[in-house]
Amino acid sequence: FRRSQLISADDFEFIQRFTAAGTEQRRRIAEIEGTQCAQTLLHLVTRIVKESVVHFVLVLIEDLLQENGEHAQIFSVFTRRNHRSQWVLFMPMLNRQEILTMHLAARVVARLAIMSRELLQGSDLGFYLTWLKTHLSVQSWLGGGRRPSSGSRLTSDNGQALHYFQSAASCLQLILRTGEYRFAWVQEDGIS
Repeated sequence: FRRSQLISADDFEFIQRFTAAGTEQRRRIAEIEGTQCAQTLLHLVTRIVKESVVHFVLVLIEDLLQENGEHAQIFSVFTRRNHRSQWVLFMPMLNRQEILTMHLAARVVARLAIMSRELLQGSDLGFYLTWLKTHLSVQSWLGGGRRPSSGSRLTSDNGQALHYFQSAASCLQLILRTGEYRFAWVQEDGIS
């Protein structure tokens, strides 16, 4: 990516150091170089179209947030400085064709929503809750709406579908920790 000039030298150098670092070193890098960290990760996740790279960066972001919830502020501060909303960067990923990308982005949005001082609001919140509702209520997850009989075996397709169903459920569980999101979920009529 560096040779083809898809990413800057600064982003390339940073991502090399960041991915080679251990948990404690990554924490320090994120605290000391918060702006560079947010810039690099957000540039990579929004500018690179190769799904495997997007997956890798989304996992890095989720790990960073999981290691320390305060890291959510580096994304909020960076996007505010650039007169953008952090939600604008991740919401389009929920419409991607690649299901893993959608679910990784949904997990990042859930973590940012509960950890950031900037609440997910308005149309972004409505869109996210509708996305969750859709992914939690689709009966085709387990074979076109049919429940597997007690004698049937779980196929790899059904197992993968169940994994994504559980992923959406864990996102919902995360955001329902916050009162504003619980209220909005009820307003959206939850899963009916």
